[in-house]
Amino acid sequence: MAAQRQPPNQGADETQAPPPTTSAPEVTEHVRRLGEALKARADDVLERTVARTITSGEVVDGLVQESFERICASSTDAVARWIAGEGLEEAREAGREAWQIFGELAARRAASLKEVTRRCLCWRDVAADVLRESAAHRGAWPEAL
Repeated sequence: MAAQRQPPNQGADETQAPPPTTSAPEVTEHVRRLGEALKARADDVLERTVARTITSGEVVDGLVQESFERICASSTDAVARWIAGEGLEEAREAGREAWQIFGELAARRAASLKEVTRRCLCWRDVAADVLRESAAHRGAWPEAL
């Protein structure tokens, strides 16, 4: 029995969110405000990420810890700029430092891949928490979050 082929894009992404119940420009403005809020709370993201990672996982030396903190700051800035609608190139430029630092850590084998991944996931979780808190505080629409 021959396999049936689906037309392109049919069933390709069944996890798409339903269309927003509000107009796209209004949702876009709420998203932009969340990006601005994340930029404003970048220090909070860094502090909370460090607190979450400093005593768990592998012990790293001071220079490696500094590198992880720079990655956190650069990543937060890049994501916040992208969410705020500053453009993809601006976000890429802001995130370039993070990728350079990751490369240096890998080349020097200063931290294990497991530890780098763990810290990235901690940053992701903290950034998401801060975005949710900012959305609640600012009354952002669920569609924007």
